[in-house]
Amino acid sequence: MGCIDLKKDFSVFNKILGYACSKIFKRELFNGIEFPLGRYHEDTVVLITYLKINKLVKTDKSYYHYIQRSAATTNVFYSSKYFIDFYFCQDLLIKAFNQSQYKNHKDRLDFYLIRNGGAPLLS
Repeated sequence: MGCIDLKKDFSVFNKILGYACSKIFKRELFNGIEFPLGRYHEDTVVLITYLKINKLVKTDKSYYHYIQRSAATTNVFYSSKYFIDFYFCQDLLIKAFNQSQYKNHKDRLDFYLIRNGGAPLLS
């Protein structure tokens, strides 16, 4: 387990996946943040919480066991709704990033967007 000071090393932003189920949060980090109901990629808003903190603790130990159902929304791809929701959620992240304490790290946001297919929305 290790503590990461985001003010000193924001590169960790590119290593974080936007899945809510793989993290433990303080409840107050979600003040003012809502998951967009009924949308694919709604977990992307989890990354907005990282824009509110200065430090995080990372561990390689597993505390969550994920079971994927065949009818899960994560198995539905390439519909127009899928892409509309993807860009909607990416746009929420970009807007939050541009108003955050880390807005001078645009290269990290751009790398995240390219890696996750959001290149057309580059900040």
